[in-house]
Amino acid sequence: MNQTKFHETFPVLCSLLAESKFDTDIERAAEMLDAEFRTALESGSFWHAPLMDIICGAVLPEWMDVHGSELERNLAIVEHHLGKDNARQAFRSKLLTPQQDKLQDACYEIAATARACTILDQGSVRLEEPLQNKSTVSSKPKNSDVYGRFEGRPVRIEVTVLHEDPPESVNCELTERLEKTDISSGFDITMLAPLKTEAEADAARELLRALHEHHLSTGGEDFNGRSTTLRWCNSYYESNEKPFERVIFYQRGDTFGRDLTRKVGHKCSIRRLTPEYIRYDFPNPPDVVDCFTPNDRKAPVSKKIRDMLDRKLAQCEAGAINIVAFGVPHPMNDRDLVDGIHGAHIPVLICEKDENGLRRSVGQRAFRAPKAPFNSPVGLSSDEERETHIEPFTLLSGVWQMRLGSWPLSRVHVNPNASIPVPENLRTALEGP
Repeated sequence: MNQTKFHETFPVLCSLLAESKFDTDIERAAEMLDAEFRTALESGSFWHAPLMDIICGAVLPEWMDVHGSELERNLAIVEHHLGKDNARQAFRSKLLTPQQDKLQDACYEIAATARACTILDQGSVRLEEPLQNKSTVSSKPKNSDVYGRFEGRPVRIEVTVLHEDPPESVNCELTERLEKTDISSGFDITMLAPLKTEAEADAARELLRALHEHHLSTGGEDFNGRSTTLRWCNSYYESNEKPFERVIFYQRGDTFGRDLTRKVGHKCSIRRLTPEYIRYDFPNPPDVVDCFTPNDRKAPVSKKIRDMLDRKLAQCEAGAINIVAFGVPHPMNDRDLVDGIHGAHIPVLICEKDENGLRRSVGQRAFRAPKAPFNSPVGLSSDEERETHIEPFTLLSGVWQMRLGSWPLSRVHVNPNASIPVPENLRTALEGP
């Protein structure tokens, strides 16, 4: 690996971070073979492992380079428009963070700044500009990330990023390794979590062998292993401890040839989309069972998004076009953002009882939960609800939904209740290529 390649591929990044431990990371990487570099990345042995992980695609031919070249391109735009000193002062420490989420925040802030530099009035963009008009909804107003003017009108952009981990991926090779465990019985296993390393797969194989020997000798009793306990439940073993949630053994002679079964499955990942207040504001009839369960109390992601927007009101300024640039790294959360600002989409089944008292469906429709910042206040039942859910957000002109990387997205959601809405030509410019 060649150190020169790093500097040739990332000239702006290397210049902004010069004389830091990032230089040491590049020097170390240059001395490694590709396989050694991969191992060092996975073990987190670099000073700035998150940043090295982003840029590694440019120097490892087998890895896809999306984020690194994107970051360099955006930094070059920011440096060109704002100057090297301003770019270094604003982003150097943020790029050198050891935390993955913080680095992702910095990448989105740099991307939003770069776009602002290209579409706002020439020379008007400034970073962390103090609020001129302190009449915000917050008692403790803060500076916004980006300030500029669009056709002479003041614009403030505040950047935030949604950090939600996607469901864990399943490594098929490790699963197959477990399926090939050498025991005489067939088995059907439900995993508590996917296997991540060969060491985990080997430990699971060893546990399965021990559990199988125990099952053959006892015919079915609780199993107490070195690190895992499994309860016997008439026909299967069950546990709340990794790696297995449930194990069923099939003996020779079982019907349908199940003694040959070697199945390893994983639980489906589920999450709530509907806010809990719907249960009380729009209750089902007493004899209808709803989908809310005692174990399903975690708030939906849309509620988290709404709360994040609420906190960003401190960076909004009366008389300005106020935009929250909202990074949504995973496409699975696109709907959550829409639900957070427009209200969760709720399906409704319309039923009526016939002469025999049987309930029959006579239609269906969908509506959005009314307590949302960008919803029409007409759907709210009281002035108190309008003051709580609509009026504080009238300072917010719109939400600019962003995604970097392989599935880029730039979409502006305009607040219909805003005192100063996002102009259509600004919206078009933000959404453009």
